[in-house]
Amino acid sequence: MNEDELIEEISHHDNLLRIHRRNLRALELQIAQHGPFDVPLHMQLAQDDLRAELARLERAVRDLRARLRRSQRRRGTG
Repeated sequence: MNEDELIEEISHHDNLLRIHRRNLRALELQIAQHGPFDVPLHMQLAQDDLRAELARLERAVRDLRARLRRSQRRRGTG
């Protein structure tokens, strides 16, 4: 993947992160209305899934940024 593609992929993942964070915040508000012991299972599972997806996307962005930095260093020293 060249630098332009890496930058595009990072931007795409950043957009996905923003959307998933917004969705998680909205879901957390819905969950809070139920109280700690009355949360419907589907909401709890959705929250767990969103948190896992956020973690996956954050790892992906971190890896993509590291690849971009390595590529830029190679280009800068080559």
